[in-house]
Amino acid sequence: MNVQQIFISHAASDREWAREFATAMNEFGANVWFDEFNIGPGDSISDSLEKALRESDVVVLPVTHESLNNSNFFFELGAAMSMNKKVIPIVSEDVDYSQLPVSLSRVSVLKRKPPRDTAEELVKALKIPRDEAA
Repeated sequence: MNVQQIFISHAASDREWAREFATAMNEFGANVWFDEFNIGPGDSISDSLEKALRESDVVVLPVTHESLNNSNFFFELGAAMSMNKKVIPIVSEDVDYSQLPVSLSRVSVLKRKPPRDTAEELVKALKIPRDEAA
């Protein structure tokens, strides 16, 4: 079975949560692309991000107050939308839904919980079999 690739975007201020989330997603059998796991020494960061976005089926965007002030967040959101990717926002408690970009206000979101709990909820929502190797 072909496993969908999940691109995990994140703001630098959210790195620790995103790393724990990506690790849990991998443990649950998801095929995750996360910058720390997939960009090696000497690799072009921008080329790696672009390639991963193009090859991914799903783009996960943790949304925090900080990420809404980050140009990379909007670049990755715009790229994902223009490539017709499934975009899944994970919205933190500090974000009022009225602050969401219009494109995200039109999709169902996950409420942010501890990383492992959020990963488990997403794996179930995406119907990723637990025994499926990434």
